[in-house]
Amino acid sequence: LDITHSYDGWTGLHCACYKNSVSVVRLFCRDARCTPAIVNMKDKQGRTALMAGVKFGYLEIVRELVRVKGQTLLEGARQQKHAEMLQVLGKHYFVSQLRTLKEIAAFNIAKHITCESDAEKLELPQVTISLVKLFLGTHSGD
Repeated sequence: LDITHSYDGWTGLHCACYKNSVSVVRLFCRDARCTPAIVNMKDKQGRTALMAGVKFGYLEIVRELVRVKGQTLLEGARQQKHAEMLQVLGKHYFVSQLRTLKEIAAFNIAKHITCESDAEKLELPQVTISLVKLFLGTHSGD
């Protein structure tokens, strides 16, 4: 599982993720040797297979990889502005991966409002409002 191609550093999991091959990713993830370290192996560009799934919005791929508890999910989904992907990842990933005080504040504000217009009415810096909007709808089950 951890063998990489010498040219680009991709593992088989990288290839499967880039090609959106859910059945192959599922096969990898169900192998007992597929650990978070495997899911988080970086290619020569510093990208993980999971980052590819998040970047391209491959929900089924990410659902499979989440079961192995991969890292950097929130960061990738947030960078690509995949709101639906953020919902799939779930609130427990958000709380464990929030890095800045702005992100924590925005996440908690989003728990208490229901729509983007509510965020715009708040007297907050634009960057915080943007984060609040990104987190809206990710609190199902709170």
